[in-house]
Amino acid sequence: MFDQLITNQIVVHFIGNKSADEGIRFSSGKLVVDDNLKTLLSGYFAGSFKSPEFYHFAHPDDLKFNEVFNYVTSIFDNPGNLFNQSISLAKHLYEHSTHPNVKSGEFYTAYFYDCLIEDEVVDAVGLFKSENKDTFLKMLHKNGNFEANIDEGINITKLDKGCLIFNTEKEKGVPGSHC
Repeated sequence: MFDQLITNQIVVHFIGNKSADEGIRFSSGKLVVDDNLKTLLSGYFAGSFKSPEFYHFAHPDDLKFNEVFNYVTSIFDNPGNLFNQSISLAKHLYEHSTHPNVKSGEFYTAYFYDCLIEDEVVDAVGLFKSENKDTFLKMLHKNGNFEANIDEGINITKLDKGCLIFNTEKEKGVPGSHC
């Protein structure tokens, strides 16, 4: 669906499972990314959206009571709000992560600009969570010999969960893709 998402702001927090009392760990600021990491993360975020599915935010009483809608609207109104609203979004996710099968992981909030959606160029907020870790073997050449280091991390070809929220049709509840 998207070949590339262009971002200049990403915030990462750790969200645990509330029923397991794993807690939340907040970042102290936005993720610092160079062009290479920005390209890798954009591909990681964009690569999972193959066929579009659109939804709108809703609330049984009034849309103004939908917390996520309000957090994202604040970001669209002022992208400088991304960090503070990412904390609100992380708290909201944690409060609703009560099923015992919900895995802990990194929660990303990203601001994307100039997304083409249905022939309209708009900004988007991405909400993503990586829960599954892969084991990696890294070979290092030191002093004429090789050393093997084992590490664990996310596989950038497999996004676990993701949602893009486009800044369009606000009066209808702002549609999102694959939420």
